[in-house]
Amino acid sequence: MRQSFILHKDSLCVLEDLTNEQRGELFYAIYCYQIEEEIELSPIVKIAFSQFKNQFARDNEKYEKTVERRREAGSKGGKQRVANQANASTTKQNQANQAVSKSKNKSVSKSDSDSKKESKSNSLVTTESCDDSLRIANYLLNNILKANPSFKVPSLEAWARDIDKAIRIDKRSTQQLKDCIDWIYSPNGEFWQKNILSGKKLREKFDTMNMQVITKQPTKQERQLSESAKAIVKAMKARGHSDEEIENELRKIA
Repeated sequence: MRQSFILHKDSLCVLEDLTNEQRGELFYAIYCYQIEEEIELSPIVKIAFSQFKNQFARDNEKYEKTVERRREAGSKGGKQRVANQANASTTKQNQANQAVSKSKNKSVSKSDSDSKKESKSNSLVTTESCDDSLRIANYLLNNILKANPSFKVPSLEAWARDIDKAIRIDKRSTQQLKDCIDWIYSPNGEFWQKNILSGKKLREKFDTMNMQVITKQPTKQERQLSESAKAIVKAMKARGHSDEEIENELRKIA
């Protein structure tokens, strides 16, 4: 059993989407996992913890492979030393053989060192980051659960794969996707709340929803009228006018 574990900095960005209470629950879950103790987690924390759990599993697998490789290398090295001692003699031929053996040992040592460097390099490359697609998937799920706490928690990684396609293939920016989710959970997007329940649906219906967002944007004249109405309401309230008088005045300018 390993006596330590690694937390990758790029995985910690998931904390930005959690409350302080959820963050504490997440770190306690990490602790319990490392001591091989199972606990019940809330849906959001369970999803966030899955990233760390997958990372720990990958790190443990690499650790076991490294231990096994070193064990094999040590076994080969011991056998080689025994063979060298058995064949040792004072003749020049044996001295030459010993020189060759030393050369081979140096080569093996260098190869092992290079292998460690390569393994470390690969670890940096293959470690999954807390990428934008996973964050958007988590953001969508948070909004769904706020509207429907009994919603069955899905495979967030499957959602992230579809959202990743929306980003890479459809060329949607993460801000566009986030704004779309915000619009869905605004009064104007209420219809879509029952329809957009996965990353796949978010990708499929993005164009349709985006057109609705554009068509429902207020015109310049409407924005100016709204600002005028606000100014009138503020002024009339300051003068002590009743709500009925304010409403009648607003009807005149509508």
